[in-house]
Amino acid sequence: MNKKQEIFPKKKQKGKITNKEYREMFVTTDRTALRDLIVICEKGIFKKVGKTGRKTEYIISRQKHDINPTQTR
Repeated sequence: MNKKQEIFPKKKQKGKITNKEYREMFVTTDRTALRDLIVICEKGIFKKVGKTGRKTEYIISRQKHDINPTQTR
C-alpha cells in the first residue's frame, strides 16, 4: 500500500477535500494535485463541485472504488 492509499481514506471520512488540503496532505504541487484529483473524479471516487478557484471542492461519491490516483487508467 502506498502513502496515498494509507492517508486518503482518513480524509474521505470528512466527505470532501480541496486542492489545497490535498497538496498539504501529500506535499505536492498544485498541478500534480489537480491531475490526481481529476483521475480520482474520473474513477468516480469524488465528484467535483464548483468550476475553478478556491471554492472548488471534491465531495465523496457514494460508490466504492480503487483510490490509487497514480495507477494507469
